[in-house]
Amino acid sequence: MSEQPPRPSIDPELVAKLKSQAESYIPEVRQLLPQLPEDLRVSINNKVLIKSTGTGGYPVAEDEIAVAFDPDFDGDKEQQQVNFRGSVFHEAYHVAQGFVGEDSRFKGSPFIENAILEGAATKFEMIRAGTKPGWSEYPEDEIDEWFNEVLGMEYTPDGETWGRIKFYDPETKRRWVLYRVGCYVIDNALTNSDLEIEDLVNMEPKEILKLSKLTGQSKGSEQQPAT
Repeated sequence: MSEQPPRPSIDPELVAKLKSQAESYIPEVRQLLPQLPEDLRVSINNKVLIKSTGTGGYPVAEDEIAVAFDPDFDGDKEQQQVNFRGSVFHEAYHVAQGFVGEDSRFKGSPFIENAILEGAATKFEMIRAGTKPGWSEYPEDEIDEWFNEVLGMEYTPDGETWGRIKFYDPETKRRWVLYRVGCYVIDNALTNSDLEIEDLVNMEPKEILKLSKLTGQSKGSEQQPAT
């Protein structure tokens, strides 16, 4: 996951240390996700930093993930380390999904599919790496409305629309709607099945949506199953 915060400089010695630290987590992840490539590479790139956590990440390619670390983070340093490990888990899950880079097979998919892919990676890092990201929490009294909104959105290359629904909407003050809707879907999918979060990694988003048993509703119409 990444946003567009300031990009603190980081000295080469610390980059090397962080790279080694991140690489040390890969065997743990591979035990959970054996489909990961043997040559999975890790790079340090603070262009994908999330200011609020002091960490971040991005699935660069089928054999590479990038993670970020803010050496000047003024929050909880211990939690920052947990989040750094969680970023490796999150991005590695995307690699296993095939949800990587700018031209993955999911490019052009409806927003709800992106939400589900992000929700699954977020739940994986929570369950297996012990993180508690703010983008995993959703308001019980609003999440069904948000789900219905995202369900009805088709893909658009419009970066502004994308940024508003995925990261922050300055008009509504809502943050991380796409991620929160995705976590809602994944929570329901896991509750309504005997599956573990690793079992979802190779499932198509539409399959996960059906597994969640969530439904969508348009204004003025009867409730219809989400398809």
